[in-house]
Amino acid sequence: MFGMNDCFSRGLFAVAVLFACRGIFASCEYPDIIYVPVTFYDYHSDRSNPEFEQRHYGQVRKNMVAQSLDADSKPQIGSSPYMNYDIKKWFRPWSSGDYTIPYYTPKAGFEEFFAGDNWVKEYQQVETYNGFITLNTDTSFKNIVIHDSLPFHHKGNGVYEYSNDAFFPLDNRGFGNEWNHELQNTNQPLNVHHNYSFTMELHETFVKKSGMTFNFKGDDDVWAFVDNKLQMDIGGIHEAAEGDFSLDKISGLSNGKAYSLSVFYAERHSAESHILITTNIIQPRNNLRIYSSAGTPDLAGNNPVTGIDTITAGDLTSLYARVFDSSGVKWLSSYDALVTWTVMDTMGEVVLSTDAGALTSFLSTKANRTITLVARFTDPSCSEFISIVTLVIYIKTAAEHHVNIMEDSTVKYPYEDDPFKELVLPFVNSSAYIYAVVRDSFGNYIRRADATWTSFDGSVATVNPSTGSSFWKAYVKRVAGGSTGIKAAEGSLVPDTIEVVAAGSENIAASPNPFIPGVTDLNSVLSASTLRFYDNVVTAGAKGVLIALSVKRPLTGNIKVVIYDVVGNIVRDNLVAKPARDGSSMKFGLVWDGVNRRGRYAGPGAYLAVAEGVYRDMSPFYRRIKIGVTR
Repeated sequence: MFGMNDCFSRGLFAVAVLFACRGIFASCEYPDIIYVPVTFYDYHSDRSNPEFEQRHYGQVRKNMVAQSLDADSKPQIGSSPYMNYDIKKWFRPWSSGDYTIPYYTPKAGFEEFFAGDNWVKEYQQVETYNGFITLNTDTSFKNIVIHDSLPFHHKGNGVYEYSNDAFFPLDNRGFGNEWNHELQNTNQPLNVHHNYSFTMELHETFVKKSGMTFNFKGDDDVWAFVDNKLQMDIGGIHEAAEGDFSLDKISGLSNGKAYSLSVFYAERHSAESHILITTNIIQPRNNLRIYSSAGTPDLAGNNPVTGIDTITAGDLTSLYARVFDSSGVKWLSSYDALVTWTVMDTMGEVVLSTDAGALTSFLSTKANRTITLVARFTDPSCSEFISIVTLVIYIKTAAEHHVNIMEDSTVKYPYEDDPFKELVLPFVNSSAYIYAVVRDSFGNYIRRADATWTSFDGSVATVNPSTGSSFWKAYVKRVAGGSTGIKAAEGSLVPDTIEVVAAGSENIAASPNPFIPGVTDLNSVLSASTLRFYDNVVTAGAKGVLIALSVKRPLTGNIKVVIYDVVGNIVRDNLVAKPARDGSSMKFGLVWDGVNRRGRYAGPGAYLAVAEGVYRDMSPFYRRIKIGVTR
């Protein structure tokens, strides 16, 4: 068998090899052998594992696993489990910290052997599941993961087969050839010095065509899934059993579309181990791999990117395609330029630097989500053989950058700052809760803020953290009419400020009044607090008069302002008052530079500014003010 360095490993999401075959290909030569990647999980066979090398009642059992795979494309417990209550651990790398195991009775002791007529206690023992128990060790399901491949031989017409009546691929590997029940059986004629108690998974992706079949014969448990749905169910600890299925008989599959094949195998008891797989679903292909560095593949730490990768928002990511021969050993560098790239992004944000060639690059500023990158290579000597690598890439947030105040506890804007900028408190003692979160420089949500809250004017409104909220939630209460700012800050992060408007009487004001067109510099004559509040209206170098409006209740849209002379002639009719600050709905303003409809400065005298708008309840708003112009 080829080892890990000879034939690359593929995760469930990592590599999909697709073939669009039309039967017997006169133009395509089938290799005699193809190496299909598999992953083994080696477990202890000394009875320390409650579900491997254990007493049992041997027979084929159905419905041990569910009809569909879980979110990680792994088998999950079915409606009729049999000594597989912890199957969630069978096809995953071991991780420490789980001290629970399923408890079956009667239970054999550590390396306990049943001799003579007591063989029935080993192979015809009725076992009872008694739930889960907690041990003082977490190593019962400890395993060693081994990436390998199986050599499938061409039988003709695109049908490949792997056959092995002494299927012991982990002999002298993993935990080694440990104790097993048959080692002490003096009546056993077979060589039983092997490494038992292991599982294996195989994953391929194919394009369906008519006549595709899968046949299996072997022991022990084996399950095959197509498109994550169970199609072959030979569970249980048993002697060699057979199963098969035809893709043409599976409803919902269409010719020409891509689907996944997932095969799960378990060797759970000595002494024999058989496997026979005959199929035309698994086909020859070149091996396409993706790397994050431009150097020689598989040298100096330049290993392929597989499965689910993670990048940081805003970072430019480059990926390199490398094509190998069907054995996965020889790098066919001249083929790299024939690779094509596509990206699947539900937000439509990610754009690849190129859709063809050995290299592509991209970046994303929207985090806490995944995109899917697909690289495809078509063998120039046989267009029917196509290799595809699919990478699911998770985009994580950049470094914490700033605080963002929200009106609601639900994060409605996960990829950009919440636009909430104004809190309206319409009457005395009215109050509201506001919330602060931490985001990166692109506006991606990271976490709730541990905020310090400040009111710029406590005589207008007060702010206090809500009890038990870790300071991300604050209570704002109106004291009197007017407006003030509320700031949320945390450490060195950029703070956020919103305006709190305690609605009073409606008003329109002009400042300075009178003014000199083209001369009066608003940034010089207006107070610092006024400039701060109207920072959305008064720009740098603005000259003229600031027309400011405040209302009792929120308006819809902007406010139209028309300037008239003393006899009622229209001087200017294209002025619009906009929110004083982003998001404001009760404070508006505009700068009239003193220019009339003809583009000339208005002459000295008195003018009337008339403002009109619409409240959210669709009732009209109307205000006017006299403005003086001097020289």
